[in-house]
Amino acid sequence: MKGLLIKDLRLLGGQKTFFGALIVIAAGMTLFTEDTTFAVGFLALVASMFSLSSISYDEMDNGNAFLFCLPISRALYAAEKYCFGLLLGTGAWLAATLFVLCVNVYKRAALPLDILLSSLMLLPLILLMQALVLPFDLKFGSERGRIAILGALGLLVLLGVLAVKGAEAAGIDLAAVLDSLPPLNMGLLIAAALLVSLVLWLLSMRISISIVKKKEF
Repeated sequence: MKGLLIKDLRLLGGQKTFFGALIVIAAGMTLFTEDTTFAVGFLALVASMFSLSSISYDEMDNGNAFLFCLPISRALYAAEKYCFGLLLGTGAWLAATLFVLCVNVYKRAALPLDILLSSLMLLPLILLMQALVLPFDLKFGSERGRIAILGALGLLVLLGVLAVKGAEAAGIDLAAVLDSLPPLNMGLLIAAALLVSLVLWLLSMRISISIVKKKEF
């Protein structure tokens, strides 16, 4: 896996301008807007999705056929895409969280504990996003995979909207409920969400391994 990670990191080096622009945008959001934690989610999610771009690079010019002539297994290839995305996502999340904490301490805009809890809530989303999109991309390829991903994301958004509307119809204000939770309970809720998302992430990895093993290149 080390060789595959080095390969993808070298591909990442060719996107320095793109990532530089992302960092500037995230820094601008943090410095000039009130909702500073949005920049953490923006940077972490975009960085973690670079694993999709690495799949596209591998598919170019029949690159996968060459890759699998090397002493690597298909299972290792699929698992590496998850580890690569997780490495980038958590690395960007950690760097952005530290930057946001420093900015908020300087501005005295919010308590560090509130910022940390808000940032921790984003970690399950990183895992869930990867668990959702990587099997589609590995199954259908770059072009058709994007269409399938958009359809799946649209379905998730629709279900989320229906859940919020259902709670409102029942007289439950979800935002107020979350805000009223003490830090300890919020921490337990985040830990439970992280555990569930990790299980789904591992399940998605097994599905992707099965997809790559059956795929013809």
